[in-house]
Amino acid sequence: MSEAGQGAHRAQLDAFLAGRLPFARLVKDLRTAVASGTDDTTSIGAVLGEYQAVGRLPNDLVAMIMDEVAARPRAVEPLPGDDEPGDDDTVRRDQIGRDTSYERSAIDDRVDDVVLQALVEEYKALRGDAPADRQDDADLDHFMSAFVGARMRKTAYQAETGTRPVGGRKTSFTGTAGGRAGVGSLLKDRFVLDRDIGGGAMGTVFAAVDRRRLEAGDGHPYVAVKVLDRTFGQDSRAFRTLEAEARKVQALAHPNIVQVYDFDRDGSDAFIVMEMLRGRALDEILDARPTVMTQAEMHTILDGILTALAFAHDRGILHCDVKPSNIFVTSDGVSKLLDFGIASASTLPIFDVDQLASFTARYAAPEVMERQLRSAAGDVFSIACVAYEMLAGDHPFGEGTAIDMRDRGARPAPIPDVDRRVMNAILKALAFDPAERVASIEDFADRLQGNRKGWFRR
Repeated sequence: MSEAGQGAHRAQLDAFLAGRLPFARLVKDLRTAVASGTDDTTSIGAVLGEYQAVGRLPNDLVAMIMDEVAARPRAVEPLPGDDEPGDDDTVRRDQIGRDTSYERSAIDDRVDDVVLQALVEEYKALRGDAPADRQDDADLDHFMSAFVGARMRKTAYQAETGTRPVGGRKTSFTGTAGGRAGVGSLLKDRFVLDRDIGGGAMGTVFAAVDRRRLEAGDGHPYVAVKVLDRTFGQDSRAFRTLEAEARKVQALAHPNIVQVYDFDRDGSDAFIVMEMLRGRALDEILDARPTVMTQAEMHTILDGILTALAFAHDRGILHCDVKPSNIFVTSDGVSKLLDFGIASASTLPIFDVDQLASFTARYAAPEVMERQLRSAAGDVFSIACVAYEMLAGDHPFGEGTAIDMRDRGARPAPIPDVDRRVMNAILKALAFDPAERVASIEDFADRLQGNRKGWFRR
């Protein structure tokens, strides 16, 4: 096996051990490598042996992986993303909750049991039989936290699939202090970070088990936890400002705005707790489509987003980073706007907007990029960029930004075969000068949907 092949398998194992790659996907990828002739079971066994030798893979789990790779493939339901070319579970996305669930099988439960047993054995070895053999308490705490976290995640899987009642004996433990929060970490003795589901410049999003929900018998114990860059947890002024913004967003009770449950800090880790969504972000939907969206499809998605923006603007809250990856379409067809509050907090004087990268240049209005005072017109500009991209299949400014096009003296081209009234509304909302632009979300919505009287729900 080539060094590149070994590196690829090590990356897969790292993703599996970090919770980003399901066991079934790991086995499928290894089987594919063998079936295609690019690898063989001996060389795969050698890579597994490296991880086994340093204690990262227990013996039983190595044997299970090898048995599964050598076994004849079974007919199983496709994993999420198998029908999407180029999809990779390890790719980080700026979103709250891509639907990464799949039907758990007996082999998944066996993997969980082997991992749990390995953790128990390591804990016993660290503890020792005599007080003189006892290792540092921090190591013991680490393995006990890992064990209880793994056990809790397995219980949460069963709760969501209804295979076993939740609850049982309550366990109290604390996560290891110091290190950066990641998969397996426990925040505030409540949220167990189960798997990495996305990320961006301001933090990483995890699917997390909420212990309170689990212990209360809730059939949906998962929440999304966004662990912010440590700048927020270490700077008390930044933390207080973000906390105030998060509290405002909690008051935005609207069906098309993702629900924010809490904002807190554990040591130097500041985090936001939000509802867990199932579905796909708009950027993924657009990337997967072979054709552009119809006007009816665009309206179906943007209807909810426009009402959500108008609702927030009426309460003095701007979004400041509207883009396809912050628009989510749930599995039952509801569109939701993500990441309110953090970007708008950057308008306050204690924030360095450049450092926080609190807006996305390709969807930002010229005045936002030039650090002028932000207003609702900036959100109008951004949502118009999204509408244009949905109908054209391309960004209105190509590979550049609004400032690039403005400085060349150019303007976005009209989209062929789009209703003239709709096209005029979008182009008016994309005016580089805010004084010439559609002033409000309500005005943009009326222009965009003028033939649907009374459609706009506020």
